[in-house]
Amino acid sequence: MEDEPKITLNKEESPTGDINRTELYLVTHVRKDGSTSMSTSEGLDQIRRLVVDDPYLGQKDLDHDAVAMVCGRDGNGYVRGMGGGVTKTEIHASGPSREIARKEKEKHETVNNEIIILREEVATLKQLVQSNAAKSQQSQEFRDTSQGGESSLTTRGCFIKNLRKKVIAYGRLNMEAPPNEEAYSIIIDEIFDDSEYLYDRDEKFEDILIGELINWPKANVHFTRIN
Repeated sequence: MEDEPKITLNKEESPTGDINRTELYLVTHVRKDGSTSMSTSEGLDQIRRLVVDDPYLGQKDLDHDAVAMVCGRDGNGYVRGMGGGVTKTEIHASGPSREIARKEKEKHETVNNEIIILREEVATLKQLVQSNAAKSQQSQEFRDTSQGGESSLTTRGCFIKNLRKKVIAYGRLNMEAPPNEEAYSIIIDEIFDDSEYLYDRDEKFEDILIGELINWPKANVHFTRIN
């Protein structure tokens, strides 16, 4: 004969982590030696089979769980498997409290997860600020070292536009650059959109420093006057 499915009071193996009325009923109707009375043996077998087929059946309310399906619904003032003095009213009243506790636990876990995420974001932002500060300092040093020859390098300011004619940067024409039929040599003074790629380098504007020289197509350079 096949071994009967074994039902134990094990919260870790429960689908929801709770001990339910069906498990209590099965355990309390089996003797220490594993035997059962003739009057309850058939009913216990039916309950076991139902629970094995659908583990979540034991989590349903008292009128629809495995015990109720086999033994019928409990009457007023008595609940099978819960011992004397326990009524359906008391169990139903405790349900909302358990649900509130469960929701509070989930809320607490959610808040903790959000705190962890926020801490990670703050750490990332801190690194970004430090990186930008270092980049700004490098840009200033670059400008300082180029001040001596600046007057001979620049005479006209210009806006740099992309293919959609959107202004993405501002700079000054490098008058000492060798002639180029297609592009101007420009010193970058300000960047408005650092996601754009450079004209003749596999880099973006975010990869260069203020004060650097770049080449840009003549058709996309609009000159202004520097006062």
